[in-house]
Amino acid sequence: MRDFIIIQNENIKAKILLPENSRYQRSRFNHSGFISEVYFKGDKITHYERSLNTGFITTEGSGFCSQYEYNLISEDSDKFIRPGVGVMTKNQSGEGYEPFKYEVESFSDKVIIKALTPNVGGYEYEEIREISLIDDELIEKITLFNKGNKDIINEEYCHNFISLKGEDISPSDILNVPVIKDPVNAEDGDFYFDSVNSYFAFKDYPNSPYYLKFSEVNKIENAKDNIAWTLKSKENSSEISEIIDFTPSRVAIWGYYYTVCCEIFKGINIKPGFNDTWTRKWKFK
Repeated sequence: MRDFIIIQNENIKAKILLPENSRYQRSRFNHSGFISEVYFKGDKITHYERSLNTGFITTEGSGFCSQYEYNLISEDSDKFIRPGVGVMTKNQSGEGYEPFKYEVESFSDKVIIKALTPNVGGYEYEEIREISLIDDELIEKITLFNKGNKDIINEEYCHNFISLKGEDISPSDILNVPVIKDPVNAEDGDFYFDSVNSYFAFKDYPNSPYYLKFSEVNKIENAKDNIAWTLKSKENSSEISEIIDFTPSRVAIWGYYYTVCCEIFKGINIKPGFNDTWTRKWKFK
């Protein structure tokens, strides 16, 4: 099986890692729809995760890679489902897991990846991720079916290892996050909320990692084409936005000298026999 698939149109080229590829076989990020590299009009706007000067060692993320926040653990089994990854045992250590079964269908500008889990302690699901390109948008549609007999309660979010034109973050970059309800006085290091202009900005070139989290968000009434965040430059027309069709459960923003990542969490609560569908779009300028 191939390690990856390339999809592209006139504006965008994206590299999609296939499940159980040789590049990523760890247990943090979702093995379905791992968008490791994205180019917009020839410029690479994605990065590989880098170790921090705090001693943190990279977990091998890159590009747009999603993650489920919680494991599906049952008291009735010595194993559990690590959503997006595989089946793990409660007493094991390290990165070992039993991979899910996958089905992949690909086209020139679209790839569909279906993940099917076994039933472990009453938990079982089927996930379909459809990643496609339309004009200047990269679109990821996720459908999660609860095939087990227990509620699936979780959160899904996407790590965005990106920057404008692939360049390091600078004081000319600003981040608008309209889904955050009250970011006043938010600050960590050189990253802060500018209350006069109502956007996040940088006092200087960030030389240390920063992290802010927000539990209060604005409710989305119209579940279509809502801008969650926009990263843009004050010096040119470069811009990246994430557009969503759900009200976030919370928001976190972190970054370093090479990237700013606004993480939009999708709350999940699915009864047995039901499903949930949500979409993330990334629009480039």
